[in-house]
Amino acid sequence: MVGLVVGSLFGDRGLFQLVNQRERAEALAREIDQLRVDNSRLAAEISALRRDPAAIERLAREELGLARADETVFVIREEP
Repeated sequence: MVGLVVGSLFGDRGLFQLVNQRERAEALAREIDQLRVDNSRLAAEISALRRDPAAIERLAREELGLARADETVFVIREEP
């Protein structure tokens, strides 16, 4: 009898294993939801970069530090 109780609590298919698996499934579901949100955001950004010149310019300025030929760029550095 004691063996059955111990097995049902701590065994491969025991209560604690069931709780751990349920928590893992919930964590994976949250991760999937976050990845779907990220995927949607990236798809929207790709779409904008394919059709919107302003989006391309914004990305060039922010990521590559580019400027137009008639612009003057000032770099401000902070002293340590």
